[in-house]
Amino acid sequence: VIRINLHGRFPKGGTVKGPKKGCQNFIFGPPKEGWIRPPHYIGGGIGMESYDKEKESIPWPYSQKNIVTNCDNGNAKRDWIESKNWYTFRYSDTYKKTLELFHQIQQTGDVNALAMFIADHPFVPEALLQLSKVAYQINCKQEGLALLRRSLWIYECSSLNSFSPHREVTSFLDINRLENNGLFETLLQLVKVSTISGAMRTALSVSRYLLSMDPLRDPTGILLVMDYYALSTMNEEDNMLLIRMVESDKIDIHYRDELGNFVGKLTDMPNWAYSYAMALYRFEKYVVGAESFDGTLSSTEALVSAIQRFPYIVEQLLKENNHDFSGRPKITDWTPVLKDLQLMGSATKQDPKYDAIVYHASRSACDLISKIFVKKSFAFWEHHDVLVWLHQAAVEAISTESKEDGERITYYPSPALQRYRGINPETFDDRERLLPEEANPLDPTLLEMSLVVDPNRRRMLRLGGNRHNNVLEALENQARNEIRGFMIGGRPTHEIDPDSPMLEVFLQSMLPWNHLEGLPPPNR
Repeated sequence: VIRINLHGRFPKGGTVKGPKKGCQNFIFGPPKEGWIRPPHYIGGGIGMESYDKEKESIPWPYSQKNIVTNCDNGNAKRDWIESKNWYTFRYSDTYKKTLELFHQIQQTGDVNALAMFIADHPFVPEALLQLSKVAYQINCKQEGLALLRRSLWIYECSSLNSFSPHREVTSFLDINRLENNGLFETLLQLVKVSTISGAMRTALSVSRYLLSMDPLRDPTGILLVMDYYALSTMNEEDNMLLIRMVESDKIDIHYRDELGNFVGKLTDMPNWAYSYAMALYRFEKYVVGAESFDGTLSSTEALVSAIQRFPYIVEQLLKENNHDFSGRPKITDWTPVLKDLQLMGSATKQDPKYDAIVYHASRSACDLISKIFVKKSFAFWEHHDVLVWLHQAAVEAISTESKEDGERITYYPSPALQRYRGINPETFDDRERLLPEEANPLDPTLLEMSLVVDPNRRRMLRLGGNRHNNVLEALENQARNEIRGFMIGGRPTHEIDPDSPMLEVFLQSMLPWNHLEGLPPPNR
């Protein structure tokens, strides 16, 4: 459902059908029964504004005018120089106070308090995302997915109608704004849970949507695995998507620090260099009429180029597939080939244009990307016909790696890859690490109550009481000390719940020994 809502259906003709006119289309699926619409910005919730109204400046590198001419078809790249295509979420003052309370509960590490907080405040997407991750770790996948869907639904209800993937003009979001960070994290978690459940086409569609909001900086690192999702679907359209993304040159890798600004291409990343060759190989071999495909390179040429730049990956793929190097097959004899590839890898030296710090940081990021690629995509390279093709390309790469004068061709890792050196590989794991059943810290009853959207029920988590766990004991003592300072005859003997019926609160407040929670008593 999410994939179809994001990009429509792919009929035989290859065109995409969008939503029907006059029909409300929820990108991440319709709301569940019982979900009421969350409050908007004016009502104490979340809103959205475009940069032309907010008078915000477009972030780097989109503010640079020269990147508009990087490709022949510059229409897509002109979208991001218009301030009206940039958006940002806005927090109301009421929501900011609620978010502060969530951060205090988050620091305690008490998941039961988090569940009670969500039961009291059902429209805080940051809290819903946190509890969703906990639910997946205790093997409550349905509950975790329901919390994740509600978080996405809140963001969708808070967005403007113009902020939609169905528009012909792309909408952009800056992750460096605190208000926008939550949507990126929620979409990244949706990609992860889709991968765990085997919904690769959904993972690919959400990845495309995630990348479209900030394609040049890729703040979530989704380009590290997006090629894997495209190949995992075993779909012709998705293979073609991978090929077009590389050959169109519309997506570059931008990175800057105190040492300078760096720009790279998709094929500067090891995973995209090899996956591009694999997509071409599948297209040439399995697609009818592929001989008429007007591509930039053939699959073998693309693979030779990838091996010349990243020769060490060939051996890593073979080892991950438990390839037997002891025998000497008649078709593929890998022993001498791997020795030559090791020599090619040792020829990679520091680029004289950059200092040692830039080189080692780029080398470290390149190794991290290669590790993630081999771990996730090694199964694509285990079939016999693919191994024969890989061997032939490796032999060709070795035979052409020297120039006529006998000097080795030296390839340097792109400095733009430094953008990914801080990525945690566990972010893209295909399996969720489960907690032991005896170590489950979450009360199932509280988890069920957090799934019910009922903002009118009595609060479960109160600063003035300790009915459950003492998760806010320090704040409670501080509040009581402040109340004690306002009083002459000692602190009140009874506190009134403000969530009680209005008449009950009014009558109880007339008694001198009662006190309304959160308000100091009058001076007597």
